[in-house]
Amino acid sequence: MRIRFLIHLGPSQCGIGLLPAAFTPACYSREMETTRRWTTWAVIAGCWTVFAFAYSSHLYVYHNLLGEPTTWQLQVAEAFANFGVWAALTPVILLLARRFPLRAGNWLAFAGVHLAAALVVSLVQVVVHTVLDLGFIHGQFNM
Repeated sequence: MRIRFLIHLGPSQCGIGLLPAAFTPACYSREMETTRRWTTWAVIAGCWTVFAFAYSSHLYVYHNLLGEPTTWQLQVAEAFANFGVWAALTPVILLLARRFPLRAGNWLAFAGVHLAAALVVSLVQVVVHTVLDLGFIHGQFNM
């Protein structure tokens, strides 16, 4: 029989130690769940950050090839105005995917929900990106 052990390092209401997984207090599972959630969101934010930096390098090269004056900072700001909005919308998208899963028995019923949500999320992304890009980065809006 194989016994799994849970190693918990650091102070908590449960203490510090090495306990068999079968005898693990409930607070360990709550702490592990919280850690897992934070790790998941950190990975998601990290991925969107990588995408934004990759896209900003594309924008920088593109504008330079066209002979348009630009700076690295401007292109990073433009990329983050785009991908930052997607990062902020990711929890909504994942929540909808979890709440309305497309499975063999219900895909037709929930396809309409996904289509409507995709349209709304896309509209929100375009509007917020446009306001950030034109209003705050390029100063097009006089408020």
